Amino acid sequence: MKEVIFVTYSKLPKGTADDQLVVPFLEKSGVNLSFIDWHNFSDSLKDSADLVVLRSPWDYIFSLDKFLDFTKSFDRNLLNEGSLVLWNHHKGYLKEVASKGLRALPCVGLEEWIHNQSHFKSVGEKIVIKPYVSASSFETVVCEQGIELSQKVLEWAKERPRDFFVQPFCESIKDRGELSFVFFNHRDRGPQFSHACLKTPKSGDFRVQEEFGGRTESYKPGLDEVTYAQGYLETLKNYQWLYTRVDLVFYEGQWCLSELECIEPDLYFKTAPQAPELFTNCLISFL
Repeated sequence: MKEVIFVTYSKLPKGTADDQLVVPFLEKSGVNLSFIDWHNFSDSLKDSADLVVLRSPWDYIFSLDKFLDFTKSFDRNLLNEGSLVLWNHHKGYLKEVASKGLRALPCVGLEEWIHNQSHFKSVGEKIVIKPYVSASSFETVVCEQGIELSQKVLEWAKERPRDFFVQPFCESIKDRGELSFVFFNHRDRGPQFSHACLKTPKSGDFRVQEEFGGRTESYKPGLDEVTYAQGYLETLKNYQWLYTRVDLVFYEGQWCLSELECIEPDLYFKTAPQAPELFTNCLISFL
């Protein structure tokens, strides 16, 4: 029997609700699944497991160096692989995506923005300030541009042990929401589109996450939309990966990348009944 470990953290000893939907498909395929807190992962577990899958280590941003060392310590059998985690954990990857000719929401470092606030004035006065390493809108704020504000923001940021960047605030998030496209990768067949969903914030908020009152519902994209979202997977061609989520927002008249989630994304299986089986089939292809 093959041994697979889903990496989690202390508050989710049995993984997420999405993970539990995968369990019966793995059992049916003769795979034994365990859930292990990444803080408690031993070398013997790395050696004994046929495959280790990063699923819900949702506290990693608070122990970043330790987590990166953890992912780098695998010389095989980790999905998504450590080199992809290293690239994807820092939102500076958005600049690299844009450099490849793919549409991505612009971003500049906080101090650069403070010295040159002309970056985003063409799209309105509001900006979003967030850490380069973050999750679920952690320490993310929306504010209006201005000299007085910039000093307050800089003081606020310097009180926190992390680097921040600035993006234009997309007013469209309030009515168009954010589109998420979920892809799984089959070792032999390549990327497989699974499903898409639409995430919208509650009235008066900008955060689409459900813990902040946001709503997530199934979305049926056209073939052209799937093809467009799949174009962002070009940035992953040199990595070994099992899953990714392409998040798009509407900016300056077109959909563009807000995040490419390759570490521990919510995969929204509840919106797509077929997704757990497809995820399982792709996972098994790496065994």
